[in-house]
Amino acid sequence: MAHSNITQLLLNTLDADAATRQEAEATLERGASSVQDYTQLVFALTAELANPAAPVVARQTAGIYLKNTLRESKDLRTKDDNKNRWFALAQEIRDQIKLQLLQTLKTEEPIAGSAAAQVIAQIAAYELLPTVAQWPTLIPSLCQSEPSVAVFQALQYIFDAFEPEDEVLNKETIDQVLTILCRFVDPEDKAIPHALRRAATRALSDALPYCEENFKRPAEQGHLLKLICGATVFVNAEGVKDDEVRQAAWECLTNVAQEHYSTLDEQVYGNILILTLQVQNDPHEAIVLQAIEFWTTIADHCIFGDDSNEELLKTLQSVMSQAAPTLVPFLLQLLTTQEEGQHEDSTWNKSKAAAICLENYACVLKEGILSIPPPPGSPAGTPVCCPENVAAEWIRRPEWNFQEAGLMIVNAVLLCDELPGKRIEGSIGPILGMVIERLRMAPNSAGADPQVKDTAAYCLGKIFERLVDVEVQINKESMVVEVLGAYEHILQEPPITARNLCWSISCLSAWDQNQEKSLLAPYFQNLVHWLLTTAYRADAGEQNLRLAAYESLNELIRNIARLGEMDEQLLQQLHSVGQHIVGKLHEGVAYRRQVEQQGNREEVTNMDELLDLLCGVLQAVISALDRDLNKEFALLCMRNFIEVLNLPRDEMKYNPNPVSPPVDMPKKLNLSPDAVGAVSALMQDHVKQTLTGSFQHLFKYLFYVFQQNEEEINTACIHLASSMSGILTVQDAEISRETWDGLLKTLCNMLSRQDVPRTLKPILLTCIGDIALCVPMYVQDSMLMIHTILRQAMDMYTEMKRNEAKSDESEEDYLENLAAGIITTYQLTLPGFKEASSPNEFPALVGTVVEFILCMINFNLPDVELEATLIDSKWMGSVVGLLADILARDSAALLMYLNTIPDPNRTTMFMNMYKILTIGQSDENGTTTQQNARMGIQAWQALRRQG
Repeated sequence: MAHSNITQLLLNTLDADAATRQEAEATLERGASSVQDYTQLVFALTAELANPAAPVVARQTAGIYLKNTLRESKDLRTKDDNKNRWFALAQEIRDQIKLQLLQTLKTEEPIAGSAAAQVIAQIAAYELLPTVAQWPTLIPSLCQSEPSVAVFQALQYIFDAFEPEDEVLNKETIDQVLTILCRFVDPEDKAIPHALRRAATRALSDALPYCEENFKRPAEQGHLLKLICGATVFVNAEGVKDDEVRQAAWECLTNVAQEHYSTLDEQVYGNILILTLQVQNDPHEAIVLQAIEFWTTIADHCIFGDDSNEELLKTLQSVMSQAAPTLVPFLLQLLTTQEEGQHEDSTWNKSKAAAICLENYACVLKEGILSIPPPPGSPAGTPVCCPENVAAEWIRRPEWNFQEAGLMIVNAVLLCDELPGKRIEGSIGPILGMVIERLRMAPNSAGADPQVKDTAAYCLGKIFERLVDVEVQINKESMVVEVLGAYEHILQEPPITARNLCWSISCLSAWDQNQEKSLLAPYFQNLVHWLLTTAYRADAGEQNLRLAAYESLNELIRNIARLGEMDEQLLQQLHSVGQHIVGKLHEGVAYRRQVEQQGNREEVTNMDELLDLLCGVLQAVISALDRDLNKEFALLCMRNFIEVLNLPRDEMKYNPNPVSPPVDMPKKLNLSPDAVGAVSALMQDHVKQTLTGSFQHLFKYLFYVFQQNEEEINTACIHLASSMSGILTVQDAEISRETWDGLLKTLCNMLSRQDVPRTLKPILLTCIGDIALCVPMYVQDSMLMIHTILRQAMDMYTEMKRNEAKSDESEEDYLENLAAGIITTYQLTLPGFKEASSPNEFPALVGTVVEFILCMINFNLPDVELEATLIDSKWMGSVVGLLADILARDSAALLMYLNTIPDPNRTTMFMNMYKILTIGQSDENGTTTQQNARMGIQAWQALRRQG
């Protein structure tokens, strides 16, 4: 592919004419279609980037496209394609490109130099990896070259491309980088050009995470901190504060707080506290934000730090306690610095940052936050700082910013999760009264500031979120009546305030679930009316208001569902809500088809979101009705759900190796987890006959979805498959043997695929077990395949357990789920295995299962610890149930297997089975587990008597 006029081609990608722009973009994309074309394209882009005669915008665009050819492409099929394409180039070609990029760093045009720095960092992300190590001279050459902004940016971007644990940069390299950067950060040298100082300080900020060894050496730590702290107050040769350098220096301190907090002593923290107080009235807000972030980060370490390092935690808590007399008043004052209108956007400001820091502070100091002593050296009689009193005083002030700040103190301090309930019991009533008083003010009335009302609405939700865990002595019926008055003006409130009011209804519903009887049930219809009317507001698309309204409605309905036996009035109201939502769903599907035909992509996306929300509400209604679900209503819902699922959506990710399904496949369907979840809720025995005729379509949909690599929709459909197998039997002739067998093969195929997210595999196992249990006669041909999959899952579990010391919390949770899936599937499929196996094969299978169970149990732990660990595990109940089934139902096969094992191993295995059952018998929270354990022990004793 020739690029004789690359400059014009790049300029055309920015042309106002869409056709010209698209043609140029397509030409550049085609340039990466083969190694030869890719070589020509990269050479052309690199040359253009380096060309001083080319327009700046063309050079910048060349850098962007060059970086994107290395990092991302619309045609990618695997995440390594770009990397492989780069390494497919000949070594000498890559070397030429890299050399020209390094030379471009010397350009006098800063935009081109910055673009070259980004491309260099992207190549470094591939070539500096220890497994590749093909550009070892890069960083030394950058450090030895003429210092420039582009050179420092290249270093910054390279640091940002890796993590310290990648072991890309050794100590010698880090020291070399620090030497050059510190020289240009030095606040004592006023002759350093501003641009170089700023770029060096920013690069130092990104380099700090790699400086663990340097911070462990007091002399090096002291030198680095002296430079950084000096830069936070840097004044240039003209006597003017350099805000950009000061901000970058504070970003350095924030990184120090994040990465090296454990190496700092209390004197360092004291010095940084002094610097923090100096920026309170700084007009450059970004600097104040970084100063607050430093202390927020330290508080985070106190809250979430390593509990095993008690000495470090004590040091950090001491630092925060000593800083509190000056830092807490500093934060309180910053709460009042908000500006009008800032609540309507996501702009981060000093007030919001101070509120987060104050909340963290409260979590660290706990009750100590309620009474902060005066700073050391204060005049005699200086009162203590009591945030509760400050909040009450400010809320009563006429200035809106103080009123809002007072409410923010309530949210951050008085409603802090770490504060004991007894300390806030006396405050809840007055706080609630002040909050409701502000919310009941009509919009635009005197004193009804929108920002205050917005924060009050959020505060109302926080109060009930806190009351879920705290019991207070208050007249709850009267409180609910008062609170409902806060929603009188929800339809007139701005979207952001209405959204927070909707969220507060969710919190109120969650609190109501903990009461002896529902206090909201009498007001269910009113709350539903407020929420639905809010969802239909013309501006409901703003501030996620529609989403908040429907989520609150779902929470409200779920709360009503926990009542169990509902009176006739509530049932009628629930059916009425359902009928109304089904009507909206039907209208929405028709409108969605209409806007799709018109080519209105934006409105199609909006309607897809709305239809998903409506399906979510219907799922909550159907689940709440349960056995009271009306058959006609169920059929109406199913028809509309299928209409939703039939809507096409784009951007499907296909499985490259699908199993051929036994049904005709549709061309494109709607991947909607919410609609699938609603269909799953309909899978109830008493309405099954009403839904006859829908199941074949649902199976087609399942086969379609299981050919996609979409985790969320696959999860929903796996649960739907389990739900369908729970109500369909071999007598349901609508579903053929080939369909069931094809579904099992598809699920097993998903289990064996590497591209299927591993989080799906435990529920896939359970789904296979559900199907095998419910229609065993139809799946016997698949039993060998299921057995192979289960063996692979057991091997995977065993291997991962061997490496468990290296795993993190998410890995441990996955292992728990995987074990539960394996055991549950065996529990469900053993009867089918017994039918499908020969008399000689089944005992070996039973033995394999028992061996796996014993492998899961670590008997080297002390008995008390072991018992607690097992009872709390996700799979203990299933283990006990499976052992009991084997002992009671398959004792002959188990005995045949045990007789193949020599003593003492046989006796040990037999006794360990008994021990597991006795632990299950002690599970006070699991009645079924206890029953299974007792049945298993009886069968074990009978087997023992047989010898």
